[in-house]
Amino acid sequence: MLEALQVVLITAGQGRLELRDTRPQIITAGSAFVFFPRVCHRYSPDAATVGWKAGWNCAGLQWRKCSTPAR
Repeated sequence: MLEALQVVLITAGQGRLELRDTRPQIITAGSAFVFFPRVCHRYSPDAATVGWKAGWNCAGLQWRKCSTPAR
């Protein structure tokens, strides 16, 4: 769980997003989503792909980019 609002943008690849009290969602390149403080969540790249590229901004901090390999 996060203590701050977080915006995530998936720029390449695909994966899965799960939030408390919702069904799992497939997320693909171009998807953006918001995590609200203290809401349980998890997300990960699809194991059948090479991973994904994502950027995020947490409560107005500097925009960050990362690549996450598939497991």
